[in-house]
Amino acid sequence: AAQGAAAVVHLAGILGEATWPAIVRSHIETTRSALEAARRAGVPRVVLASSNHASGFTPRPASGLLTEADAPPRPDTYYGVAKVTMEALGSLYADRYGLDVVCLRIGSAFPRPTTVRQLATWLSPGDTVRLVDAALRAPSPGFRVVWGVSANTRGWWDLTAARALGYE
Repeated sequence: AAQGAAAVVHLAGILGEATWPAIVRSHIETTRSALEAARRAGVPRVVLASSNHASGFTPRPASGLLTEADAPPRPDTYYGVAKVTMEALGSLYADRYGLDVVCLRIGSAFPRPTTVRQLATWLSPGDTVRLVDAALRAPSPGFRVVWGVSANTRGWWDLTAARALGYE
């Protein structure tokens, strides 16, 4: 993080499941490093790419949409464990150091949906930009976890928390 930067956006690592050592390096160590660099440089905001895999074993309700509050950490893979850890590190840096940290629980970020499941979980490229932009612009979000998904007609997740940041 550079002195004078307004924010850090930490998006990528290994996409999907991998070995435990690779997951730790790619997601947990890099997240801690990004947060620590932001703190040391006085950067007030960090946006982190989490994943729906952080709560992948949370059952979907029979009716209605799942809110973030109704989807506590229930990872479905090592990748999901790393994303839970990412969210926990974000919470720590928000509470301990006062950073604004927004974690985006991304569904399926692809150019277009390619499976029936992705008709519910898809995050379009344009919506990815709009969601990150909202996370960067929202006034004083503190610590937030929001679903990162487009307004899919077959959607599983409630977008109220993301919309509160200004995402549409």
